[in-house]
Amino acid sequence: MGDVESAVEWYQWFVDNAPFDPRFTTARDGLARSLIKQAEQAGSGELPPPTDTGGSGSSLTEVTIYNDSPAELRIVISGPESRIEVIPASPTSDEYSLVGPLSCRTDVPTLTITVAAGDYRVLVEDISGGVRPFTGTWNLTSGDRFASCFYIVTTFG
Repeated sequence: MGDVESAVEWYQWFVDNAPFDPRFTTARDGLARSLIKQAEQAGSGELPPPTDTGGSGSSLTEVTIYNDSPAELRIVISGPESRIEVIPASPTSDEYSLVGPLSCRTDVPTLTITVAAGDYRVLVEDISGGVRPFTGTWNLTSGDRFASCFYIVTTFG
C-alpha cells in the first residue's frame, strides 16, 4: 500500500519470530523487496554489477562479496531467490580518501552466495546506517561465478 516503513517493520518481526513457519520464505522475500525499496526512496547510490570471474562448476551462480571496510555490511538480494546476509566488518580495513583501491583485497571478510540464475535487485548497506546505501540490478547468469568488493570512500563536504 506504499507504506514501506511499516512493511519492513512487520516483515522483520515475522522473520525474527517465526523462522520455522511455512510462510517464512514469503516473508523474507517481502522483507528483501521492502528493504531495497526503502533504500531507493532514501536516495541510495547506484551499485555496479559484480565482476564475472569464471565458471561456478554447476548450473547455479556464485557471488563472492568482499568487505574491505570497517563497517558491518548487510547484503540484500531479491529476484528468483532472496537472501539477507551480514558480512562482518574488516578489522584491518579503513576508509579510503577520495578514491578506492586499485584492486580488491582478498584478506578481508567474505561471503559467498549461491543462487539460481536471473535478474536480482541488490542492496548493500552499512548496518549502523553511517554510510549511504547502494542499490542496483545484477544479471547473474547460469553457471558463472562473480565477485564484488565493497569499501568506503570519503570525500570533502
